[in-house]
Amino acid sequence: MIFNFNSFSLLENYGVPNFAKKLSSMIISDLFKNKFTSYKLQIDIKEIENIKNIDIIVSHIRQDFSSSFRCDASDPFNTMKMEFDVPFNIEENYEYLYELVLHELTHLYEFYRIYINGKKLPIYNSIKRGLINTIQQDNIDPFNYFRYIVYLTLDNELNARVSQTYIYLKRLKINDEKIILNALEKSSTWNKMSLISKFDYKKYSKDIINIIGVDFACVLINEFNKELINNSLKFSFLKFVNNESDIYSYFKSWSIRFGYKIKKHKLKLLKLAKEIIKEENE
Repeated sequence: MIFNFNSFSLLENYGVPNFAKKLSSMIISDLFKNKFTSYKLQIDIKEIENIKNIDIIVSHIRQDFSSSFRCDASDPFNTMKMEFDVPFNIEENYEYLYELVLHELTHLYEFYRIYINGKKLPIYNSIKRGLINTIQQDNIDPFNYFRYIVYLTLDNELNARVSQTYIYLKRLKINDEKIILNALEKSSTWNKMSLISKFDYKKYSKDIINIIGVDFACVLINEFNKELINNSLKFSFLKFVNNESDIYSYFKSWSIRFGYKIKKHKLKLLKLAKEIIKEENE
């Protein structure tokens, strides 16, 4: 079953244009036709006219409904790739794919606009690539959890999750505010926001010190700071740490930033839910 939406006008307010309607349905349809194997998608869409094809890469390695977008900066329009890692029994829970496809289309369009307008890649792009590489390196690394939380709070990840939430809420066809807010709290986006909100800097500081010790914790933090600073990130709290007190202060500063991001993200999601109710009642 392919979902078709009559209007993406609301979605345009969140950074995704109308063509996403056509392209997302096309990708989902082709994924089923190709029995969830990799293929090259040929496109002819005015809004992204410089892109003639997109590599749709499908794997079943982790089988966890994960996705990513990437392209080669030296030849971006010919190297656009959207990757999906899905379970073998996709038929049992395929609806989440709609969210993932729109999530990655949001990234694709963002980067398309950057390249077409001759702008520099945003700072978070380099940070994001570094975070993704190390997150995937070692799942038992105690610092991995913190890096993942930082990744979730990057602006383009927050925006992409708002876009995918539109798909999730829109297909439910709810016109009651109480019911839609309840549905919102069950969304994958809300779950990610909850994960960020559960970051307890005191507990995390204590745990990481107990697991790897003060000295090694300082090494990891200082290496992380170096990575961010080298990518031109200028947070005032990115100071090198030397002792246990510094570690607590460092993660406290990040916790404050996470709190700000959560508040901003929550307001945007609540606004989205209310606007969808308005659309459904028109």
